[in-house]
Amino acid sequence: MEYLIIYYSMALLIGCFTAYLINFYMLYAAICIMCFLVVMYFTMTKKFFCLNIAFFMCGFLSFKFYFDFSLANNTEVRILEVKGDTALGSVSGRNILLEGEIKDLKVGYKTFITGSFKKQNIYERGIIGIYDIKSHETGGEDLKSLSYKLKEYTNKSLAMFLTENEAALTRSLSFGDTSLLSEEQKLIFKKLWVVHAVSVSGLHISIIYKAVEGIAGTYLGVLISLLYVLFSGSKSSAFRAFIMILILKLSKKIHKNYNGICSLSFAFMLLLFAKPYYFMDMGFCLSFLATLGIILYYSNIQRALYRLPDILRSPLSLTLSAQIFTLPYLGLSMGTFNWSFIAGNIFLIPIYSILVILGNLSILFLWIPNVFKLICYGIKIICIALEGGYYLLLNGTSLTTNFGQREAICFFIIYLSFVMIKYGYKEFEFIPMFIVISLIFSYFTLFPEINIIKFKDIEAIIVQDKFNSTMAISYPITEGKYAIKLEEYYNVHNIVSCTYKDIPVSYKLKDLKISNSIKDNIIKLKNQSNKHGEKNIYYHYDIIDEDVIKVSSYKIFFGRPINWRWDKI
Repeated sequence: MEYLIIYYSMALLIGCFTAYLINFYMLYAAICIMCFLVVMYFTMTKKFFCLNIAFFMCGFLSFKFYFDFSLANNTEVRILEVKGDTALGSVSGRNILLEGEIKDLKVGYKTFITGSFKKQNIYERGIIGIYDIKSHETGGEDLKSLSYKLKEYTNKSLAMFLTENEAALTRSLSFGDTSLLSEEQKLIFKKLWVVHAVSVSGLHISIIYKAVEGIAGTYLGVLISLLYVLFSGSKSSAFRAFIMILILKLSKKIHKNYNGICSLSFAFMLLLFAKPYYFMDMGFCLSFLATLGIILYYSNIQRALYRLPDILRSPLSLTLSAQIFTLPYLGLSMGTFNWSFIAGNIFLIPIYSILVILGNLSILFLWIPNVFKLICYGIKIICIALEGGYYLLLNGTSLTTNFGQREAICFFIIYLSFVMIKYGYKEFEFIPMFIVISLIFSYFTLFPEINIIKFKDIEAIIVQDKFNSTMAISYPITEGKYAIKLEEYYNVHNIVSCTYKDIPVSYKLKDLKISNSIKDNIIKLKNQSNKHGEKNIYYHYDIIDEDVIKVSSYKIFFGRPINWRWDKI
């Protein structure tokens, strides 16, 4: 059986997922285990079945051991981040939240803390609990704290010659420090789908390795790449790229064929075993899914685009192949899709590559002021060029469309159908067309739907009719991000907004009038003509949970308003 390591990595993943699921849904976890055992038992030899069970148990136990860890009242912790009233620390490779006396904590240093530990697992972030610090004592310097100190000194030096935004972009691209990026910059990166470029990923490792290998050879290239991974924060995507580069170079040294799929699976197993919560981390998933798409489809797409010049064919093939598996994942997790990712990846990534090299060169020449100043001028020129690129791309190609759960599922079904057709199963030929038609009809609202929403200080009414969707909303400026979330979730085409806590909002959809009385929190849906009957709807509501958006939905079935469902966004 070929590619055994793929089966082992999947068994490890299912083991981690089952260990997570068992904490919330015991029945679903039992069903997951039974399905895994049945499929393995009837499709594999006895020896291979036992090996897969062993990897399944490794995943299950590693997840349990990671999160079942507890701390004493006195312990030593590495400070990873300090933000506001909380800090993030690491103990024995596990993350903990720090509260209390955190004012003088130094990022990067080992610190001896005294206080009380409260067990509270936050699985998505790998956090095992909250530590309330009563007192702390900063330890001595080591290699990791020195790397943080060097990074901080570099940041201050860059700030002397660059603007705040230019310095933040350079730090993000070169050192993986995204904490100082402005909200405007983050929004631009999200719209252009180049987030992977501004946080240390496989792109950065490949650039660093190629640059060093060309000058100093393979061995020094591997060593510098490893140091760079550690210096930039040991991100999962960076480690994935480093492991694959190391396997590639070792395969040549021992005269063995390199296989991208097996190398990717091996990196997946190593990282998931070390950090079993990684399967819930977006950066980890996107890194592996993008690499998988490139390995499987880059060559095919490049052959299909043979008419294009080489300067466009290669980056376009790379961009499109990377989206094949990441697109449905992003649809499930983010819900939006921007077509400017093609132009963004083709034109911006080469410029980012130059900035990565200049940013890292700045570290080498920190103590040679004239050279450092010259590098900073080069960085400033690149940043000015990027500003022009952002303006052109955002105004010329920035078309954002909703790509949510149903689109992601449809995309995945169509992909599987084409795979089955390729292997000779002709009965799947009509499934893609059926899915596309069904998706188009799913956008059509046959019976008007009215969604009444209350969340924190936001009040809104969303009316969906046929292919149109209109939102009337009142919100304070500080809650703007939630208004954007509602707009994306409901695929709103028109927005009617009013001053916060001003006069009631009203919107007229043909003969149906919807009035939102903000003063008394009463929604009145009034039929102005007698076509839909004479009854009015009154609905009084309160905030039940401030962390959840409460939605009451009504369908108008042949003139009768019916309470359709309660939603949580």
